[in-house]
Amino acid sequence: MDNPNANDDPEDITINDEFTLTVYCRRWGHEDTYDIRRTSIGWDVQHISIGGSCDKKGQPFLIEILNHDTINFPEELPGYFEWLWDQAAEAGLSHDEIQRSLDELGRWISVCEKNTPKGIWESFK
Repeated sequence: MDNPNANDDPEDITINDEFTLTVYCRRWGHEDTYDIRRTSIGWDVQHISIGGSCDKKGQPFLIEILNHDTINFPEELPGYFEWLWDQAAEAGLSHDEIQRSLDELGRWISVCEKNTPKGIWESFK
């Protein structure tokens, strides 16, 4: 009761912070790293010569980059990116908390990509 700021919302401290997302790519046989910056409206995603401003779900460029490299990813991935962005704003997540969360999403994408069906399916995607 003595603290006048006790009920203040957490501060959104990671706008314009830069992060990375590392995912495995079967097409190239190695991990690729995407540069991601959290913006006031979503994410800015860059990989080699593809990228740009995205909404909170990482659309359009995150999804375009993954599809361009024929990377299989969880269908709900855009929702996870949006939830992470909102949690960063509402709970005041630190830079390290966001990076750890992106690392976890990268591992999830990589698991999907590495477990793509083999055999006749290899030419599908």
